[in-house]
Amino acid sequence: MRKSATLFAGMSILALAAMGCSTGVSEATFTTQLAGANEVPPVTTSATGTAQVVMDASVAKYTLTVNGLTGISGAHIHASTSTAAAGATLPISVYLFDGPTTDAATPVNGTLAKSSFNQVTITAAGPTGTGAVSTFDNLRSALEGHRAYANVHTTTASTNDPCPPRCPSGAIRGNF
Repeated sequence: MRKSATLFAGMSILALAAMGCSTGVSEATFTTQLAGANEVPPVTTSATGTAQVVMDASVAKYTLTVNGLTGISGAHIHASTSTAAAGATLPISVYLFDGPTTDAATPVNGTLAKSSFNQVTITAAGPTGTGAVSTFDNLRSALEGHRAYANVHTTTASTNDPCPPRCPSGAIRGNF
């Protein structure tokens, strides 16, 4: 009998501890297809990509894939506390890839970046501007509310260089 009581007490403590550790925030997955037509202004390109972000209460894991894009200089999540992503240019909240790629002439076909971020990463990005998202919780709200997008930039253009191949403001984009 004493062994059963001890086992029951131990299980109760574990259950209470598990409930106390719960944040009440469930895991959420956000995915978008990247294309030149989604850029502002639209870009004519056959390059494509996918951005996927999986968030729990404090950490987000992401995978960014790109197909047919050369000279990649960076990739970000842009987000706003109030402005819808479609048709808007929003402040950077998270750096997904801080290029450049090692061989600017060779197209990337596959995973460009796979990592994670948290509140510290968002703070380090230094989001500024009207409606800038500067907290992890606000970024999740922006993703849920379609006030965020991912895009991939290519190397800086000269005045004679068309976009693409060089699109400093973005070559492909997907609105979450």
